[in-house]
Amino acid sequence: MKSTFIKKAFAVTLATTLVAGMSLVAFATTEAASSSTAPAATTTTTSGETTTPPSEEGANVVAGQKTAISGQNFATVVDGLATLTSDSQFPLAAGEKAYFKASNFDAKKSTLCKAVIDYMTASMGFTAGPSWNMEYGKMSGGTYSVLPNDGTPIIQIVGIPGNFRKPGATFSVLKVSSTGIDVLQDWDNSDATITMVTTPGRATYTMVR
Repeated sequence: MKSTFIKKAFAVTLATTLVAGMSLVAFATTEAASSSTAPAATTTTTSGETTTPPSEEGANVVAGQKTAISGQNFATVVDGLATLTSDSQFPLAAGEKAYFKASNFDAKKSTLCKAVIDYMTASMGFTAGPSWNMEYGKMSGGTYSVLPNDGTPIIQIVGIPGNFRKPGATFSVLKVSSTGIDVLQDWDNSDATITMVTTPGRATYTMVR
């Protein structure tokens, strides 16, 4: 990422802190109801471990790399999601397992969050692609909860859908969460994937180029 690009990202973020903050609170409140409930449609083994539903496994492999943790991926707007960070690198207590949940972003249900996305992409001259919701949590004693955003780095690879690919383009991901707005750099050189570093907790992500 070029230095001028980084400076521009910070400038726009600072200029919209107040508006974004109000929107993000509404976004977090809307989604909060699911944080204390166990993930739906999971498979429980005889040992009590919750695993990814078999029907979703294909969506958790990107460019031959399979996700390293259990979870559910219903984000059909992207060409697969895979978390490369293992359980041992998450902020977990003994006996806990990392778990992710992903789904398509619904602009009609999160209008304020959509307004932030639109404002940021327009202000920075981005072309916006698909948006999806993603959260990192944990399973503890059969109960699911969202992990706090403590800054722990999580490496995630996302497949770029065919209709948004553009050879030679510079891709990034706009992340909107209750803690702020970030532009996540793409760390790979593929025109078909984005490899980014994110953190625990809940957020909405948008591919941009």
